[in-house]
Amino acid sequence: MVKSRAKKIVYLFILIGIVFYLFWEIFWYRIVGLSCIKWHSHIMLFLVPILILVIYNDWFDRKPNRLNTSLLLIFLTLFIWESILTISGKLKTQNEKVLGYNPIQNQSLNKYQQYYHIDFPNRKIEIKKEEFVFIRTTNKLGYSDFEIKNRKSKKEIRVLCLGDSFTEGDGADFEESYVYQLRKNYLKSPTYYVFNAGKCGSDPFFNFVNYRDILCKYDFDIILQTLSSSDLADDIKKRGGIERFQNKYTLKHRKPNTFIEHLYIMSYVGRSFLHFFGYNELLITNDVLEEDIEKTSQLVKEFQKTAYLNNAKLILILLPNKKEVIEEYPVYFERTISKIKKNQSIDIIDLRTYYRASMRKNPSNFIDKNWWNEDWHHKPKGYLMMANSIFNGLIEKNIVSIQ
Repeated sequence: MVKSRAKKIVYLFILIGIVFYLFWEIFWYRIVGLSCIKWHSHIMLFLVPILILVIYNDWFDRKPNRLNTSLLLIFLTLFIWESILTISGKLKTQNEKVLGYNPIQNQSLNKYQQYYHIDFPNRKIEIKKEEFVFIRTTNKLGYSDFEIKNRKSKKEIRVLCLGDSFTEGDGADFEESYVYQLRKNYLKSPTYYVFNAGKCGSDPFFNFVNYRDILCKYDFDIILQTLSSSDLADDIKKRGGIERFQNKYTLKHRKPNTFIEHLYIMSYVGRSFLHFFGYNELLITNDVLEEDIEKTSQLVKEFQKTAYLNNAKLILILLPNKKEVIEEYPVYFERTISKIKKNQSIDIIDLRTYYRASMRKNPSNFIDKNWWNEDWHHKPKGYLMMANSIFNGLIEKNIVSIQ
């Protein structure tokens, strides 16, 4: 009798602890949303129902029936599976690897920075990854480069580099980005002035709005805009096209399915099922909508028109990932390029052509020398190859001349 009473007291404390934990998680969920999900949340998701089932049966001295036994086995299996995935870290997103949780998007930025997808001015950025540390300092406009020159000399040719993390230089030091190496080794001052307005996680629609609203007044003559298959399959599909930009610095991105979003972040087991059905960590599948292909084509057309009105020439830089250097571009990307060429006449530099030529000359460990293994961004040598390839493309199209 005494043992039974002591056991029930222990069970009561466990139940009280469970209630306090659940209220604590709900409290933080209401404040920070799914950012409250940490490693212990994954474990407790399946441990709580196991404890409740065990306590329920033992408290009332009930022999588990077929339903209870089945539920217990299911939750125990899911608990073990979730624990293994949590400890191994194989399904962690990049944010979970770096921060330990999934942050609210741009929670520290104001509406202006979110609208243009840029950082706060004069701010040091340090992102620690498994293979390297990415460090930058922004200028007074929020871009990861030197302060931009207001005045343009008569003989100066200004080159604006727009794009995502491959333009900003993720994976290398500031002096090793393709933009820095382009101006240091190829488009040298005082004939050329090269400026880096790339931003990690950006896409061509953000780049266009940056140019249209902020950068066009600096009299750039040449605009280098990168375009990759991930721009369409990840960023544009997740955010939408030009319609995302509302009035008064308000963004309206496409919203992921709420159930899928919660399942993906709350459970690694659920995440493994979603991966099986084709979802990635951006909560989207790899198929590209026809409307996004059309939106991208129309964006290039509008971008080219805006550049022309500002006495600038738009150059489209096709950027392959390391897999696409060896294989072919995805069908949707090929169709996008075909549509862009059909809708307007534009100079396009396909870096894959130059990368493949470099690979034929130096085939030994070509991929490992130029790309990080896990992160997939360029290493410093890869960014040098990127700068060299862009320069050769500009030379071949008579856009710039050898100094």
